[in-house]
Amino acid sequence: MGSGHDPTRALCRSAGCYAAAYGVLDPDTDLIREVALPAGDVETYYAAGAWHSRVQGEADPFFSGGTKAEQVAKGRDEARRRQVEHIIKNEDGQIAERNSYGHDPRSVPG
Repeated sequence: MGSGHDPTRALCRSAGCYAAAYGVLDPDTDLIREVALPAGDVETYYAAGAWHSRVQGEADPFFSGGTKAEQVAKGRDEARRRQVEHIIKNEDGQIAERNSYGHDPRSVPG
């Protein structure tokens, strides 16, 4: 099957491939097989002179670079997709904002 040009495959071989972050590219079929997503909330944080977004508990970010606003948007999109909380930190590591995108408890007072 691998004889035709598949833009998805080309994209996944380039830097910043979103699909490859949570899938395995099968070289025989040129298809991306989904794998289980890591559990945990999404956090956007500053480290080593750059902004990053990752799933809490994971060592490696799924997106890095750009401005804080760009990383916040990427982290928000991922948190919405996963239906989890998005935690946004300041440069000093303090939590600046928390937003929930699903699985909220139903009996929240207030």
